[in-house]
Amino acid sequence: MGKPHELSTQDAYRLTIEKHQSRVGALSRVLALQMGFGDHEVSLIADAAVLHDIGKVFVPTTYMQKPGPLSEREKEVVRQHPIWGYTILSQCSNTTQHLAAIVALQHHENWDGSGYPYGLSGAQISQEARIVSICDVYDALRDDRPYRAGMTHKHALEVITQGDGRTKPSMFDPAVHEAFLACSSELSRVFATS
Repeated sequence: MGKPHELSTQDAYRLTIEKHQSRVGALSRVLALQMGFGDHEVSLIADAAVLHDIGKVFVPTTYMQKPGPLSEREKEVVRQHPIWGYTILSQCSNTTQHLAAIVALQHHENWDGSGYPYGLSGAQISQEARIVSICDVYDALRDDRPYRAGMTHKHALEVITQGDGRTKPSMFDPAVHEAFLACSSELSRVFATS
């Protein structure tokens, strides 16, 4: 049995997910403000963003903490989390959870149609999900992962603006991308303090 202050692997993973979700909510708030949304809409987007990865509760922890590449089967399972998140959140009837269901379903869809689970593109993807998507990518790039160390703000911006083979600028709504870059200093501050 570990020392009282040590977290189990499961607890450490849960804490990592909670921090990621919270930061994506805070980052989405900043970006939505930058894009001119009103206070009520900004709050809805930020609250929905916090729930974007809720479907990962059904993904085995070992997949999410794997230090190397996922197998094709493991990728297939992980790519179901938007559908599972939508299924959970669509059972609720309040406005925030309705929006959260859409964001959960669409946050891995890409402007250029290269995303999942349905390969939606352009305006087929809700604007709120387009905002959460770029914030999710930014946070994932900055955060430490089992398979790599987190990037600096500057490096993450380079990946988002120039691509790295996995991430491409064409994945993002151009208007959201432009607003993201315009408030990138604030986003960096939010990441560092969240």
